[in-house]
Amino acid sequence: MTTIIGIDDLRNCELVADSQTSSDNRPYRHSNLGKLVRRGDYLIGAAGSGLACDITQYVWSPLPYDGSDPAHFVRSQLVPDLRGTLDTNDWQVNVEKDDTLQLLIAVAGHVFQIESDFTVLMRSDGLYAIGSGAAYAIGALEAGASPNEALQIAARNDIYTGLPGERMIQEKP
Repeated sequence: MTTIIGIDDLRNCELVADSQTSSDNRPYRHSNLGKLVRRGDYLIGAAGSGLACDITQYVWSPLPYDGSDPAHFVRSQLVPDLRGTLDTNDWQVNVEKDDTLQLLIAVAGHVFQIESDFTVLMRSDGLYAIGSGAAYAIGALEAGASPNEALQIAARNDIYTGLPGERMIQEKP
């Protein structure tokens, strides 16, 4: 699957992702297969179903951020818009086929975790990780590792996480 890490602190937020994509238990790496994209007002990190990730990162045209409370905006406007795009493109979660989607989306310098059922999650400590290496990454972050160090630890312990990593930062207004 993957490892994508998010850090939300007082000044900005940061997303860090590995560079390996896996299909049929085979690894793929290419500079055009990034897991982080900048789309308008957003940074988007996607893990899970290749189709759902592609729709989210390259087909979806997210609504412009309106400057309101970011948490309310994500729940009331951004997530329904995303869900509509996935529905329009005939993607539905299928847990039995491991056809799921996890997202880290940065809005106005804040990180939001979005699950396959479109639940929006937030952590008060600002530490996020999704994908198959998430538990390793969170453990490393909790122990004081930087996001890049946490990604390296996840890559050493999760066969579906591969280096090098990529990084994007979004400042808080």
